Amino acid sequence: MFIASNPHPLTLPFQNIPWPPGLRLKYNLPINDSKTDGEFEDGEGDSLTIFDIDTTDRYMEVVVHTPGQSDDDVYVFYWYDGKSIHMMGSLSRWPVIKGNGIVYVNDWMGFWQKTEKYIPDRDSRRLVNVPQEFYYVGIEASVSETFPIYRTRDLKDKIASLKKKVKS
Repeated sequence: MFIASNPHPLTLPFQNIPWPPGLRLKYNLPINDSKTDGEFEDGEGDSLTIFDIDTTDRYMEVVVHTPGQSDDDVYVFYWYDGKSIHMMGSLSRWPVIKGNGIVYVNDWMGFWQKTEKYIPDRDSRRLVNVPQEFYYVGIEASVSETFPIYRTRDLKDKIASLKKKVKS
């Protein structure tokens, strides 16, 4: 599910372009006097949403969605500079936009949900992944022996110690 903290309802004349079966499905996205064509490997574009990744900048973004095969949603991100439409990138699964400059994407990993973070590059405005050393996995466990928790793998900055038999 796509979630935006401040979606802006706007109807643009988005259309899927008929294409022979088995080939990539194409779409056309016009904004004012500009237009761009895009394509999905699987599934037709079924929605278009206007949103704001970063409420402190002057841009609004447009996303074209397809449910993809097996409901593996695909979202193609664009931005418009007043003259041209620029592709920012394509993300799979379920992005969350809060207006803080980060696109969060949740992905099911079998027993936990991983959250990746993407930000627009300052110069190109392409969405780039923000590397993370650790991921929250949301699993509770009982501690059998006290041990420290460190901020990074270099074990220099201890931030907590888990106590024996405490659920964490």
